[in-house]
Amino acid sequence: MENSTIAEKLNNYFMDLIDMVNYMDVDHNLVDHSSIEKAQSKIRARQEEFLQALNILVK
Repeated sequence: MENSTIAEKLNNYFMDLIDMVNYMDVDHNLVDHSSIEKAQSKIRARQEEFLQALNILVK
């Protein structure tokens, strides 16, 4: 699976999840809601890309 399309899509998904943490200020208990919404949208798109890659593999 290493260096495969599925691995790339899954990696992109996790990188966006990790990146979303940047929009949270845990020291001050604050969240940039606008940026979080954009990040969630991007994460949903990455999730869909990953699922499509899996569907191609299964077929």
